[in-house]
Amino acid sequence: MTSQDVPKECLKVADYLMNSRQSGLEAKEGIMNERRVKYFKGSDACGSILGASYVHKTRPKVASREEAENVLQSLLDYGLIAKCQKDGNHLMMIPLRNFKEGDYYVWLYEGSQLRTVLGAVGLVALVLFFVMFPLWPAFMRDGAWYVSIFAISLLGLLMGISVIRLIFYITTYVVCKPGIWIFPNLFEDVGFFESFVPLWGWDVTVSKKGKEPMSTKKIQKEMKEEEANEEVELSEEDAMKIFRLLEPSLADLDMTLEELLECIDDESIMDRVEANASNVFERDTGASSSDYIMEDDGDENYIDEDTDDLEEEYDSDMEGYGGQPRVSTGLYDIDE
Repeated sequence: MTSQDVPKECLKVADYLMNSRQSGLEAKEGIMNERRVKYFKGSDACGSILGASYVHKTRPKVASREEAENVLQSLLDYGLIAKCQKDGNHLMMIPLRNFKEGDYYVWLYEGSQLRTVLGAVGLVALVLFFVMFPLWPAFMRDGAWYVSIFAISLLGLLMGISVIRLIFYITTYVVCKPGIWIFPNLFEDVGFFESFVPLWGWDVTVSKKGKEPMSTKKIQKEMKEEEANEEVELSEEDAMKIFRLLEPSLADLDMTLEELLECIDDESIMDRVEANASNVFERDTGASSSDYIMEDDGDENYIDEDTDDLEEEYDSDMEGYGGQPRVSTGLYDIDE
């Protein structure tokens, strides 16, 4: 049966369903008889016909799901679609002519061939146009020469930029990781002008999730954070102040400072130490632990004006513990 024998209304319905942008029917690709074909499910086709975009004077009127099934049954009867059995990505045609929503159907109708014919004619004409180059007028041959020189120069410039940016990247990678690219978007899938923006950027690395690349600003921010988190060696005086605050809590927990450092990742133990230290501070000073604050620059500041008296009180308490506290050289490796 040829397309001339098929009613125009059926052809219009088929053209509508094959246009996924208009109908919303997404046809999937499968393999049938070693050929790639497109197939769809009957329920999806019924939903597309019942959609608002289907209504047109050249297509049959549909008011219910039963009428939509009848329209698709006519496509099946005229051989525009065929029922098939799906096994993974492989399809096998079934010689049945009854339409059901739960079954799969493969397209036998290829649509209008006008675009294919015009494309073939245009391709042949383009080939003949370049083959007949010796017959071109002089101004066209001169223009072709200038265009070729421009294209070769542009290609050479692109290769030169590629070599220069690679040398610059290797140099900056050795001096300052992760390295800097000139025109980082030069070979990215962007527009022509976007390929040269920005002028430079840090080497883009993949984040831990493996999905989104890290921007230049994010890399610079992390580098600043890493510099801020570098270990700072405490002076002996600062270390003793820290120990004086922790000593009562360590005594109540019956553990040494070394044991505390080993359990530093245990949140439950650290919560107990912090709560105990806060209680001791309030008991000995009569002030709230919130009076002791830490500024952004890391300097310790006490709002309480009796800080010197507090240090003398702790010095006298330390004498009661029998001399020097149990402190190893590891004490001075405490992070800020």
